[in-house]
Amino acid sequence: MGIVADEKSDGLHSRAVTAGQAPEVEPCQEQPQKVQLKRELGLFSAVSLIVGVMIGSGIFVSPTSALERSGSVGLCLVVWAVCGGISLLGTITYINFVSVKLYVRVQNVFTVCKLLACLVVILGGIYELCIGNTENLNKGFEGSSASAKNLALAFYSGLWAYDGWSTVTVVTEEVKKPEKNIPLSIIIGVPLVTFVYFMMNVAYMTVLTIPEMIAAPAVAVVFGDRALGYVNFIIPLGVAISTFGCALSIQFSVTRLCFVAGQEGHMVEAFSYVHMRRLTPAPAVAMQGILTLVFIVIGEIEPLIDFASFLIWIFYGFAMVALIMMRRTKKNVHRPYKVPLLIPIFIIFVALFLSVVPMITDSSPRYFFAVGFILVGVAVYYFFVYRKIRPRIMDKFTFFTQVLLEVVPTDQSLD
Repeated sequence: MGIVADEKSDGLHSRAVTAGQAPEVEPCQEQPQKVQLKRELGLFSAVSLIVGVMIGSGIFVSPTSALERSGSVGLCLVVWAVCGGISLLGTITYINFVSVKLYVRVQNVFTVCKLLACLVVILGGIYELCIGNTENLNKGFEGSSASAKNLALAFYSGLWAYDGWSTVTVVTEEVKKPEKNIPLSIIIGVPLVTFVYFMMNVAYMTVLTIPEMIAAPAVAVVFGDRALGYVNFIIPLGVAISTFGCALSIQFSVTRLCFVAGQEGHMVEAFSYVHMRRLTPAPAVAMQGILTLVFIVIGEIEPLIDFASFLIWIFYGFAMVALIMMRRTKKNVHRPYKVPLLIPIFIIFVALFLSVVPMITDSSPRYFFAVGFILVGVAVYYFFVYRKIRPRIMDKFTFFTQVLLEVVPTDQSLD
């Protein structure tokens, strides 16, 4: 027996061969690598994604409109607590384009930083309480609003700040051990944010009166000027960090929705393509960046919150209806996690309240415009998805997208 050393691209390896005989060629055991999204998110990153999306600019801005519409300190705090409960039950662009790993690292850092900024506010409020500043909180439910419309709009403001509780479920393909880490990340992330939000509102209301909070364009900044002294720069810095981190995570999750919708034929096919080297859904990321820029240019924050919240809760309601229907029509499908039917039924009633009451009590046309927007979507679905009508220009669009962004379908081999 002799030893023959074969030099290959992956290093040196030795094989025993019989003297005088040519060495046998072993078949290649490696499978060709596919262009596809990779599982880069562990439990901490999944929790970070939820917290990163939920804690954005909302908690620094929304307390103003929530308090104005609820009418009292006590009712406003109830709204913030209930919004957290509802969120638990219901469960912008370069970084996302370049690398999922880069996104995960940046998002984890930004989430820690924004939690520290929130902690500064909470500790400032606790200090004020410890020195006996309880006059504002002692007013309790004095002046509470009994208007169903105002209550619904107050929940819009609160739930806007909480929105993001479902984010991790749309990136299942990129979460490690999703059957374990997705439910666990929600159980950890949502109560954590609920506690932070509630305590931040207590801090605001300890230092500021109701008229001061209502008049504040950004209540956290006014709080910092009043309670934090020479370190008040932490608040606007925290707002900037929080808003950037939130936008980063929202884009990450929403682009995955577009990616999957493209795979299923519910959106333009090119949105399901992945960058050849970076393995990111580049077309979906680019589209979301463009749409975000449009809304930033033409919109004001409060009308955008009301409009977006209205649409969001209509579709949350539809999602719960679909869940109940599939429990009956697809009984034998494997379900890694399952919630009691009482929860989606409750969310349906919440969605009905939040979508029907504003339409009945508010003469503003924006809600009817939103319904019209949904109906246009139904028409688009019927002709281009259900009837499978494909305009010829889409082939040119797909080719242009592939060349411009260097993307390929997910079933494409790298070899």
